[in-house]
Amino acid sequence: MVRLLAIPEWTATILLRKPESIESEINLKNYLADGRLKIIKGNATSYEDVKSLFDKKVDVVISTIGTFKSEIRANDRCITWIRI
Repeated sequence: MVRLLAIPEWTATILLRKPESIESEINLKNYLADGRLKIIKGNATSYEDVKSLFDKKVDVVISTIGTFKSEIRANDRCITWIRI
């Protein structure tokens, strides 16, 4: 995710059951402070919680439900993230 946010025009919204598990991550503090990263408390298996994430245009959805390590490609860059 940090690699995605390194692309200046990208922003991210994260749905977490336990937001406190990521809010203290030093690598994310600047993105949280400048509004490029938004954390929402919720459950990804809840239709209403997921639906609330789509109140504006969405370009990419990344799901880590049931996975440990995943990989995507964006702008010919390989981005890897690990579920927290």
